[in-house]
Amino acid sequence: MFIYQDQNFWIIAGFILYLSATLFLFILANSVPQDTRDKIWKINHFATILKNIFFAIAFSIKRNENTISDYEQPFNGLFENKSTH
Repeated sequence: MFIYQDQNFWIIAGFILYLSATLFLFILANSVPQDTRDKIWKINHFATILKNIFFAIAFSIKRNENTISDYEQPFNGLFENKSTH
């Protein structure tokens, strides 16, 4: 299975893309003039759209049913009495 076939890849890639694209926008937002802020704020809109596209890809990928889920009976047989009388 390739990495881009996993849901987690697309979600993490979406967060990394968004945060790396908008980090300096949010840091410098109060120190730039309003007209400049309006021009560069388009980067935020573009990053948000790409993040949401990545999330949509992640939610559209079907989970592989052959993988063992962490939630499937994690203590299966732990409390069963194994001794025979």
